[in-house]
Amino acid sequence: MSDLRPTLTPKRTVSFGPSDSIPHSDTSPSSSSANPIPSSQSTPPSALKPALKPGTERKRLPPPEQYQHPDPLIRRLRLVDGHGKPVNLKKAFRETKVVGFYFSSQWAGQPLKEYHRTISEFCQKHPHEFKAIYVSVDVDEQWYKAGVRDKPWISMVWNDGSSLPAERSDAATGASSSSSSPGNSDSDPSVFALYNNEDFLLANESDIDESLSHTDKSGEAYLRPFSRVHLAAKLNIIAAPTLCIYHLESGKMLEWNVRMGRLAPGRVNETWERWVRGEGASALGLVGEYLGCDFSLHFPSFLFLLARIVQKGKHVPRSIL
Repeated sequence: MSDLRPTLTPKRTVSFGPSDSIPHSDTSPSSSSANPIPSSQSTPPSALKPALKPGTERKRLPPPEQYQHPDPLIRRLRLVDGHGKPVNLKKAFRETKVVGFYFSSQWAGQPLKEYHRTISEFCQKHPHEFKAIYVSVDVDEQWYKAGVRDKPWISMVWNDGSSLPAERSDAATGASSSSSSPGNSDSDPSVFALYNNEDFLLANESDIDESLSHTDKSGEAYLRPFSRVHLAAKLNIIAAPTLCIYHLESGKMLEWNVRMGRLAPGRVNETWERWVRGEGASALGLVGEYLGCDFSLHFPSFLFLLARIVQKGKHVPRSIL
C-alpha cells in the first residue's frame, strides 16, 4: 500500500476527540518511501504488540469472513452495515472495482448535505462496482449512527479505540458505553469494549503486519485491524467531509478530497470511467483538485478541528508513517 498517501498533502489529520493527539513531524513524505515497512531493528520492543490484546490469546479470532480478503487494505478494516451487522468482506467486495472512503461527521453542516446526497446518488448508480465506506470522525456515537442509518454505504466500526484516550489501559479500555460489540459477551457492559476485543492500530502505532499484508496473497492470515484514526493518519486526511478513491484491482489510492462537482451530471460518467481504469484526476492533479474546491467546503471544517485541538491544549497532529 505504498501508494496510499498523497505526496503533496500536509501532515495533518482530522480530530477524533480525546485520542487525536499525534506529535508533529518535520519529515516530508516521498513517493519512494511513502509507507516504509518497520523492521525489528528500527521498531522499539514496546511497539511490537500481539494482534489480540493481552489476556485474550486463548479466545477465538473473529469470524474469518470479517478479516479474510486478498486486498492488503480491505482486510485490515472491520466493517458493518447500517444495522451494525458485520460485513462479509469477500462477499461484499466480490464485484467491487472502486472503493470510496467517505470521511465525514454530523457537525459538518451544509457541506455534509451535498456530500451525502451526491455520494448516495453515485452509490445507487453503481450498486455493485462501487462501494462507499463511511469513516466517522464524530466524537459521539449517536452522531456516527445518524451518519450510517438508512444510507447506501457500509462503515468502519465505531468501537475501535479512535475516540478513547490515547493512554488506554489493556485491562480497562476507558469510557463507559451503553452498547456492546460483537465478540464481547463476557465483558463488563459498563466498560467500553473494543469491537471483537481486538487490538486496533491507532495513529501513533507502527504497523508490523504491513509486509505480511502484501506477501499473504490468499488474504487468510489474521492481521491487526486499522482504527478510523489510523486510516485517517495513513491517508493524511486534513478535513471532513472528504472522499478518497481507492482502486481495488491495483491496490492504489487514486484521489484524495474529490470535488463533488466531479460526480455531477455531465462529468460523472467520465469520472467513473477514469476510476475504473485506475486513473485519478487528469490535468489538475492532486493539488489542483484540492485548491480548485469550493473553499467553503473545507475551511470551516478545518477551523473547527483547529479550535478543538487548541481547546484541548494539544499540538497539531501528524501521521507517523
